[in-house]
Parts: sequence; structure tokens; C-alpha cells
Amino acid sequence: MKLLYVAIISLSCLIACKSKYNTPYDYTGDKITFGSGGGFSGKITEYTLLSNGDFYKGTGSEGFVDQLPHDMKDKAKQFFSSYDAMKFDTLNIDETGNMTHYIVIDRKDKEPHRIQWADYVEAAPESLRIYHKNLFAFAKSVNTAIKDASLPIK
Repeated sequence: MKLLYVAIISLSCLIACKSKYNTPYDYTGDKITFGSGGGFSGKITEYTLLSNGDFYKGTGSEGFVDQLPHDMKDKAKQFFSSYDAMKFDTLNIDETGNMTHYIVIDRKDKEPHRIQWADYVEAAPESLRIYHKNLFAFAKSVNTAIKDASLPIK
């Protein structure tokens, strides 16, 4: 009988401690996925920013997604409000090329909206290119902070 109680309590703890989502693809809130890829190697670099501030690197198609911890949750909110303020949801750009850049916004109450463009294609407005560069600058600052935090102190 004691074994049954222990099993029930253990199972309850496991269920209660389980996260609401395991990857950004399970997340039901708003998210921005952005990346670049192509070139000689065809490598894709992709990040996903969730509306709660969680940040991930990797793609499901590659078989891995790593969460990148950071303390810039307010900046995440700025990216969502900037996307809306710049009215990127009205852009319909679907250009591919040697190097392709993309942004996908997935709102919980709407269909995902994808914008993709190639280098040297005039279809993408400068504001979109700057926004994309700012997203990658954010990713770089998170990656740098993680690397700096893991370096040993002498």
C-alpha cells in the first residue's frame, strides 16, 4: 500500500513539474522565427523568439533546438511591437536566391506570416532588412553572454 502512495505522489510531482511546452514548436503563444541560409554549404541558421521572452536556436528539421537563456525579456517585447508598428504583416515577399533571409511571425489567433528575400533583391524594404539585422544582433548578444558566462575566471 505504501508503494502505491509513493507511486501516486511521484507521478503527481512529475505531472505538476512538467513544462507547458518542450520546444518552441509546442508553444501556443506568439513567436517570431527568423533565419538565413543558403550559399555554398546550404546551412541554415535559425532562431525562435517567443512572446514570453524564451529564445531558441536550431530547427526542428535539423533535429535539435537549444534554449538560450538571457535576461533581455523586455527587448523581446520590443521585437513584437516593432513588427506590428512597421506593418510587416502586410508585406508579401517570397523571393529566394543564393542567400535567403526570412522572418515568420506566428500569432496564436492567425495563420503564420512568412517573409523571405534574397540578397541583392530589391523586393525587401530597407526597414525589413534592418529589423532582420537587429534580430540577428540580439541573437549574437545572447550567444556572447552565454559564452562569457561559461568562461572560467582566473
